[in-house]
Amino acid sequence: MIWEPETLKKLAAELSIRFKIYEICGEQNKPTIIQEEAVNGLLHHLDTHKSMGLDGIHPRALRELAEELAKPLSIIYQQS
Repeated sequence: MIWEPETLKKLAAELSIRFKIYEICGEQNKPTIIQEEAVNGLLHHLDTHKSMGLDGIHPRALRELAEELAKPLSIIYQQS
C-alpha cells in the first residue's frame, strides 16, 4: 500500500491529538525523539471501538497497518 504524503501528514496530525508523546531525553533544550517502536506501540493500542477521526481513518485500519505506518509517521514527527 502506498500512502500519499498529504494523507500521512493528516494522519500524523490526528495521532498527535490522540496520543501523548513521551520525551526520550531529559533536557528541555534537546528535541523530542520519536522512535519507530514507540509509534508502533501506540498504534497497536488504539481502541478499535472508537469512531474515526477528522481525517476519516478508522482506528481499526491504523491498528492493522501499524507495522507499515510506524516508520513514515516517526519520520514525519521528527521533521515537524
